[in-house]
Amino acid sequence: MRLSTSSRSVPFWQSNLNLPRSSSFLLLGLLLILSIFGAGAAAEDVSGLKGSAAESSPASPPRETAKSIAGLVKFLYSTAVNGPDNSAQYTRDQADGVERLTDEDYVRRVEYLFDGGAEDQVWVVLVHGRPNDPTSDAYLDAHSEAAKLAKSDESLSKFRWARLDYIAEWEICTKWLLMRPPYVVFISDKGRTLRFLKPSNLRPDPQILYDGIKSGNWETVPVWESRWAPGGDRAFLVEWYIKLSAHISRKTSKIPSWLLMAGGGIVAQQILSWLHGGSSGSTATATAQARARAAAARRAAGAGAGAASQPGQSIKKDQ
Repeated sequence: MRLSTSSRSVPFWQSNLNLPRSSSFLLLGLLLILSIFGAGAAAEDVSGLKGSAAESSPASPPRETAKSIAGLVKFLYSTAVNGPDNSAQYTRDQADGVERLTDEDYVRRVEYLFDGGAEDQVWVVLVHGRPNDPTSDAYLDAHSEAAKLAKSDESLSKFRWARLDYIAEWEICTKWLLMRPPYVVFISDKGRTLRFLKPSNLRPDPQILYDGIKSGNWETVPVWESRWAPGGDRAFLVEWYIKLSAHISRKTSKIPSWLLMAGGGIVAQQILSWLHGGSSGSTATATAQARARAAAARRAAGAGAGAASQPGQSIKKDQ
């Protein structure tokens, strides 16, 4: 399995990102609500590998599924209350010989090359999920092994290998409209050219990733050129959303996180109750109106039948 060499142009972000204006504002409003409680953003499918559809894994037993869901809830609660703990990630990065990108240093290191990077450097970035996530762990291992293979090859010296935490570095992931990590991202031209690969496009195999980079097939992965991408005519809306979310975060930083979570649950419950109440009221109103029309029709039918019987009675009396 290798990166696709097909010259056919595959559209990159092609479903609900091409929205009408009203839907676009609805999407941004939804993202704003989610940002208060630390949610990320949405993303679309990517294409770029030849015959690389990943094999579906067998369904997990109910007990294992329940344990994974409980672990995810526990992790999200701990992150919301205590903040993310990146110490273990940095330790693993050092052991694997890869770098770590953050919201604070991304522009400085990738776009402005303040750390002495080359003009033609290409970043191979793995966007991973929470710790102990099985899928992310598999790609972390493949990413580190591919990095070791590439670093031993002098012809690939322009490639830099880094990782990005999807939960902790929310600004970059929101700017890229990512959802459901992991992703492998190729960043070139000082951050102006982005290429994305999802697990459905690339198996967690270090040899496949290394061979794709060695052969240059990584350049056949379609470049993200959406209207929401950096440089697009709607990119400023995403920037505004990020700035507004950061402003809200600063204003609410003194409020205990557990209180925000509780308040968010109450607000969500009220919104759902209002939505269901509105539809129930509308249904009841429509039912009442239908019954009133049926009763009026019966009365009209009865009155018509009575009026029709009067001429017959008059004729009998005359006879």
